Amino acid sequence: MARGIITGTTFRNRELDITSLKDLSVQERASRDEAAPPNLYEQLSAQHGYLKGELHHALPAHRTLLRVFDFPSDDEEEIEGMVDLQMEKIAPFPVEHMYVSHEVLHEADGISRVLVVAAHKKWVEHAGESFAEAGLDLTRIDVDILGWLHLLRNANELPEHGRHLVMLMDESGTELVLLDDGVPLGFRSLGVMDEDETEAEFMGDLVEELEFSLTSLEAEWGGDPFQSLTVWHRGAEPYAIDRLGITAGVPVQIRPLASSSIGPLSEGVALRAASAEKSGRLDLAPSEWVDRIRDKGARRGLYMAALAMVTLFLLYLLGVILFTRWQDQQLETAVAKASALEKPAEEVVEMQGNVRFLEGFTDRDQSSLETLKRITDAQPAGIDVTDYRFVKKDLEVQVKGTTKNDDLVNQWTSNLDDSGRFAIDNDRISKKRSTRGNYTIFDFRANLVDDQEEADDGGKSDDTNESEKDGGQA
Repeated sequence: MARGIITGTTFRNRELDITSLKDLSVQERASRDEAAPPNLYEQLSAQHGYLKGELHHALPAHRTLLRVFDFPSDDEEEIEGMVDLQMEKIAPFPVEHMYVSHEVLHEADGISRVLVVAAHKKWVEHAGESFAEAGLDLTRIDVDILGWLHLLRNANELPEHGRHLVMLMDESGTELVLLDDGVPLGFRSLGVMDEDETEAEFMGDLVEELEFSLTSLEAEWGGDPFQSLTVWHRGAEPYAIDRLGITAGVPVQIRPLASSSIGPLSEGVALRAASAEKSGRLDLAPSEWVDRIRDKGARRGLYMAALAMVTLFLLYLLGVILFTRWQDQQLETAVAKASALEKPAEEVVEMQGNVRFLEGFTDRDQSSLETLKRITDAQPAGIDVTDYRFVKKDLEVQVKGTTKNDDLVNQWTSNLDDSGRFAIDNDRISKKRSTRGNYTIFDFRANLVDDQEEADDGGKSDDTNESEKDGGQA
C-alpha cells in the first residue's frame, strides 16, 4: 500500500540534504541553502517547502554506537530482552541517558543477526527540537551509514559472497563496514581529519584506527581472511590510500561517489524508510514523538470533521435561504399574475352578467309568448281569460278570467302545478261571484320554475314534463 510522500534528511559537514520519495520514486531533492546559517534549525527553516510527508532524519554514524550480534532466537520479545542485556554491558553511558533501537539484519536456522544502535539523548533531542522549532514533526531517527549501504546495495555495489571491507570517506568522517556474504558484521567510525592536521598525519592515524578495528572485529567474528577493500570517497582522492590496503592485506579499489550513479545520502535514508516495515525498522526516536504526531493527527481529524459539519450546516442554511427566496419570488410572480388577471376577470364576470341578462330575453322557454302557450294548453274548456300579464324580471304570471264552474279554476291551477313549469301561489287565488250574472270572476298568480330549480326539485326531464303537461290537458 502506498504511504504517500516520504522525505529523508541528513546533516553532514554543516549541509542539509533532502530527498522526497513517492512510491519509491524521487519527487524532489534539495541541499544546503547558502544564504542560511550552517546549523540544522536554520537550514530546516530555509528549506521548509521541501520537507513534506513523513520526515526521517539520519544521525551521523560517529554520533552513535553500532554493534552487531548473533542471537539464538527469532522471537521479537526475546530479541528485545537480549538487546537490553547486551546494552548494559557495552553502553558507554548509563542506559537511561541513551536511546536504543535495533534491526534484524538476517535470520537463518533460528539465529538472528541483529544490529543494535544507541545514541546519547542529547543528539536525538537536538534533532527533534530543531525540527520542532522549524514547525516540523520528525517521524523517525535513522543512522546515515545504513543509508549509504542501502544505496550501494541497490546499485549492486556490495559483494554478496565472502568477507569484504567497505570504507566511506567525506568531510564529515570515515566509516568502516565489515561485510560477510553481504550482511554487516561490524561498524567502526575511524575519525575525521583535524584542521591543523596534515594529510600524511591523518593517514597515519587512519591506518592505526583500521589496524585496531580489524583486530577487534577478527577477535569477535573469527579470523576468516578479507577479500577486498573498497574505498568510496567524496572530493579528491585520499592521500596514500594504498597504505590502507597494506594494513588490511587486500588490494584497494578506489571509487569516487561523484562519478557513480549512487544518489545522495538522504535518498538512501528515504528508501530505507519506504522499503522497511514500521514494526521491524530501526528507530531512535522516543515514543513521545510518535504519540505527539498521533495526537496531532487526531486533532486534525477532529478539526476536519468539525469543519465538515460547519460546512454542511452552512450549505443547509444557504439552501434554506435560497429556497425561501425562490418561494418569495414564486409568490411575487403569482401575485403579479393574479393582479394582472383581476381586471380581465372582473370584465368576464360583468360580461357573464350581461349574457345572462340577454339570455332572459332570448330564451323562448321563459318568454311571455311561450308562457302563455303553456298556460292555455293547461286551460280547461269553459273558462274565459279576460287578462294575462307576464312580469319578466320576477318570472311571474297573473291570469284573470270568468267561469260558470268554480272547479275548472282549481283544475287549471292543478294542471299548471303538476307540469313542473309553474309554482302556484295558493294564497293569491281569488274567486268572486258576479252580481250581474250566474258566473265567477277569478284571479291567480304563478311563478315560472327555471331549469336549475327544476333539476334541484327532482331532476325531471323535459320529456317527463311534457308527458305531465299532456296529462294535465287530458
